[in-house]
Amino acid sequence: MVGRRVGALPETVVHGVTGLLVDDDRPESVAAALRALVAQPEQAAAMGRAGRERAQALFGPDAHAAQVERVYRRILERRERDR
Repeated sequence: MVGRRVGALPETVVHGVTGLLVDDDRPESVAAALRALVAQPEQAAAMGRAGRERAQALFGPDAHAAQVERVYRRILERRERDR
């Protein structure tokens, strides 16, 4: 994964672990990052695996369900406090 260091990408992509982030949108910067991945296919594959694991842990169904449950619990706790 090669992405630009803008918006939510730096929160989802860990530079050097789950992909590479570039600081600008110049084609040369993106091309250099892509060349680095092509030159090290084992590292690129490891980043892909790490990215999949991170996405599953942070954004998968179990994580989503846990987040929804936390919201409901907070609402119920507030409701009980306000009684």
